[in-house]
Amino acid sequence: MFVLWWNVEGVLLALGQGAFSRSCSFGDADYRDAEAEVAAYASLYLRWLSLGIPGYGGNVIVKKLDRTRVKQSPSNGAAQ
Repeated sequence: MFVLWWNVEGVLLALGQGAFSRSCSFGDADYRDAEAEVAAYASLYLRWLSLGIPGYGGNVIVKKLDRTRVKQSPSNGAAQ
């Protein structure tokens, strides 16, 4: 995920990304420039967002561990 997000600009341009509809009033050159600009901004956004992937992964793991601890704890009326 990290590698894909870090290099997303080239991927978006290769896919033609379609950020603008084909009926936009720009000329072909303006359309390609606008697509390149949108791809560059999307790439910048995802690069910053990708820095949080390890933290989010850790958060998910901690939540799952907390859930299993609750299920494994003995109930109040259990014999001791």
